[in-house]
Amino acid sequence: MRDTPYGKRGQLLVGVLVIVIVLIAIAWLVSVAKRECGSNADCGTNQYCGSDDACHDMPIITETVYRNSLLGPAFIIGIAIIIGFWIHARLGRDQPPQGRVPPTEPRRSRLPMRK
Repeated sequence: MRDTPYGKRGQLLVGVLVIVIVLIAIAWLVSVAKRECGSNADCGTNQYCGSDDACHDMPIITETVYRNSLLGPAFIIGIAIIIGFWIHARLGRDQPPQGRVPPTEPRRSRLPMRK
C-alpha cells in the first residue's frame, strides 16, 4: 500500500467520515419510516396530516358568527356632522374672521432687484 501524505491519520479520518455519513443516512431513514402520514390522503375520514407527520381529528368549530350592523354608528356620525355644521354656521356669522391680518404696506423682498 502506498503511503499518503497524511499517513494513517488520513485513513482514520476517511473511515470516521464514512461511518458518520452512514449513521446520518440510517437516522434519516428511521425518521422517514416513523411518519404516520405524508399528506391528508394518508389519513382517515375527518382527519388531517399535521406538521408532526401524525393524523389528527378535524376540529369541530362551534363559534357563533354575529352580523354587525353599522346603522347605529353611521347615524351617530351623521348627527355629529349635522350638529358641527350647524354650530359652524351659527358662530361663523357673529364673529369676525380670525387669523392673519393683511399687511398695510406691501412686503419687501429680501433679494436685490434685478436691473
